Amino acid sequence: MEATVRLTRNFRVLWFGSLITDLGNAMTLPFIVLYIQTLGDYTTNQLNFLGAAAFAITYACKALVAPLWGRLADQKGRKLMCLRAAGMMTLTILGVGLAPNVAVLLILRAAQGAFSGYINNANALISVTAPAERRGQWLSRLVTGSISGTLMGPLLGSVLANTVGYRGAFMVTSGLMALVFVMTWWVCRRQ
Repeated sequence: MEATVRLTRNFRVLWFGSLITDLGNAMTLPFIVLYIQTLGDYTTNQLNFLGAAAFAITYACKALVAPLWGRLADQKGRKLMCLRAAGMMTLTILGVGLAPNVAVLLILRAAQGAFSGYINNANALISVTAPAERRGQWLSRLVTGSISGTLMGPLLGSVLANTVGYRGAFMVTSGLMALVFVMTWWVCRRQ
């Protein structure tokens, strides 16, 4: 019974964390190029390139360091890797919102990719803690968090950009990632 309560509590936090992580990744889709435009005087071609670079660099860095984080997760634990990812994403997203120029923005987007991995570790954590006979069900439910975040991200991003501005949208997302960090830490601390 205690194991089921712990699994349910972990699942809820990891589901929320997956939702917010993918929400934060997807929310900049509607306005990243417009935000970059506020950081300098760029031609349309330059804006197209810089917008693509802002996304590509994040995923390229994520792909490069994923094996390192996977090995470290095996050695130090997946909960610690969830905390690392949530904490660093909080800081890098905040930094992107405060970026004084596009070079700093690209460096922070690279760091965001390099230190990401919340969702991967959440999936791994559920897969090793869920009972074998219900593992598929738990993992399928966990995926709905990240999918929901991806679906809602662009809508929320456009609403935030229109209400609190581009920089404000990054601040809100950083605050949500900080909440994910605190919730993950709180659940991990209790076990």
